[in-house]
Amino acid sequence: MGITHKRTRPYRPQANGTVERFHRTLADEWAYNQPYSSETERRQAFDPWLHVYNHHRAHITLGGHPPVSRVTNLSEQHTLPLDRFDLVKDVQVELAGRHRQGVARCGQ
Repeated sequence: MGITHKRTRPYRPQANGTVERFHRTLADEWAYNQPYSSETERRQAFDPWLHVYNHHRAHITLGGHPPVSRVTNLSEQHTLPLDRFDLVKDVQVELAGRHRQGVARCGQ
């Protein structure tokens, strides 16, 4: 996965909150979103989920846009068409104080 240990700035609890919120999102939307038959199957579901998270999932803090919309130097190496994702899950997204029911596509 290419994960490295990185410390937050001292006296900056907001940074820890951001990390903890991402951990919760990982657990809710990927790791424990559905029953997997094995750890291998769960790990195989990570890359498609991460693609949806970065390229298609609306983020409230970004005005309802995905993180990729904020990156200007992204190569095309990580693009997958939505038709590759066949597990459809209803989600609620809060935009401008309103809850909207929608459909998010997640990989299996």
